[in-house]
Amino acid sequence: MTTELDKKAEAYVESLTRVEPARFHRSDISYAYYCGYQEAQKWIAVSEQPCPIDVRVMMWFTTIGEPKGPDGVTIGKASAYELGQFWDDSGMYRPLERVTHWQNLPKPPDVKS
Repeated sequence: MTTELDKKAEAYVESLTRVEPARFHRSDISYAYYCGYQEAQKWIAVSEQPCPIDVRVMMWFTTIGEPKGPDGVTIGKASAYELGQFWDDSGMYRPLERVTHWQNLPKPPDVKS
């Protein structure tokens, strides 16, 4: 039996895969929808609002050079000291101009010891 939530999840998957079919895996999008991720997380274009300085966020970046590598997602923060750079979780400074969108990280799970 298909629930209302199933229908909304499928519509959400369809809306994203129409835009960028190669970048999204249907099961990941569907799982994210069921987790409530679509309501809590919204991509913000850096043209509308720059990444916050010295705050870890999820970043969508483009690559440069030939051959052009894949665009992707990383967790990083815009540097307060190296202007025009961001520090990613792999420990590298990268050009901030490559970041096109960002979003806050989700809340961490409530883990009880």
